[in-house]
Amino acid sequence: MKKFGIALLLLVSCMALAQTQKKVIATGFACQTKTAFKALVAITDTKKQAKQLGVSIKSGQCINLKKGDSVSQTGTSFVDDLVKIKYANKETAYWTAATYLN
Repeated sequence: MKKFGIALLLLVSCMALAQTQKKVIATGFACQTKTAFKALVAITDTKKQAKQLGVSIKSGQCINLKKGDSVSQTGTSFVDDLVKIKYANKETAYWTAATYLN
């Protein structure tokens, strides 16, 4: 019975995290895949990063985040401190840095 209680507690905790409302607290970007997001972050030259971000946004792979926007957090990657978010009016979810949200 004790194992069942622990499993139920974990399930409820995961369900609560599944749709946590967050605010964007810093202008940034988010991408459909963690790989795409990490690739953009890895570009250290700001001009090159801005150019590649523009290409990624134009292709629909990434989006700009605006300070004050409301999003739902639908997933977490604890290993690389990324979170998966979704705007209420969009079907697509995106990965971004946890530091952009509060």
